[in-house]
Amino acid sequence: MFAKIFVALETKPAEHEILSCMGGLRSLGAREAHLAYFLTVNEAFAASFEVAVEGLRADLGGLKEKLEEQGFKVEAQAAVASSAGEINHRIQAADASLVVVGAPPGTLAGELLFGGVPPAILHHQVQPTLVYRLRGEKSPCIGRACDFFSHILFPSDFSANAQTAFALLERIMESADIGRITLLHVQERERIEPHLKDRLQEFTAIDQERLDSMKQRLAEKTGAEIDTVLRYGMAASELLKAEEEICPSLVVMGSQGRGLIKEVFLGSVSHTMARRGASHLLLVPMAR
Repeated sequence: MFAKIFVALETKPAEHEILSCMGGLRSLGAREAHLAYFLTVNEAFAASFEVAVEGLRADLGGLKEKLEEQGFKVEAQAAVASSAGEINHRIQAADASLVVVGAPPGTLAGELLFGGVPPAILHHQVQPTLVYRLRGEKSPCIGRACDFFSHILFPSDFSANAQTAFALLERIMESADIGRITLLHVQERERIEPHLKDRLQEFTAIDQERLDSMKQRLAEKTGAEIDTVLRYGMAASELLKAEEEICPSLVVMGSQGRGLIKEVFLGSVSHTMARRGASHLLLVPMAR
């Protein structure tokens, strides 16, 4: 499924944590890894690029070994994150099927730290992207950092992109040992009120039937415990509340919602989850 992963690192010690857990992706078919250690433009200009890269070589060697010890065939490189286009050009050139980036858990402080390489990748996403939540004081849902599959939360707005993400979830189930799956749909208050509020009971029946159909489809393929959750309110805030209550090991969702296009990704629910969520997050773009 994910034969080759592209791990995008920035120059901070916490990224060592990410590499220690990449072996957890081998159950999904990952055998090769392209490790890119990105320098910011400021770091590159603090000294010459050649000097900066030379300083990274020792780090790259140790990081590469971390992946090789987990059974990966590894390519490693240092590069300047001069633009989002340059970063994503390198990802496409590597021909990877999964991209991995690190991000702090979501708080206001976390949002301020969420800069550089991760948003450059997410704003121009082409491949499924795993946002790895770094452990810390504000990581309530990250117990065992390398645990991706004990409890998957799958939010759906029943859009075409959500169907693409659901198909990927089914493929993950074929390879990974999943303990529990929660299927979630948020009935968006802003779409229903005030003019359609009298039809809420009708919408609830339809949406619950959709969730039940998804549950049955998954139940035919796995022995995992499967729950369905239907909520009402603002989509992003309700999803964040649900994540806090459920504390899943991984959230899997489409990266473009119903009616959204890539250019308005900044306002999408998936962007909010990337910035403010507490769990590992697998964002799935529209099929091409």
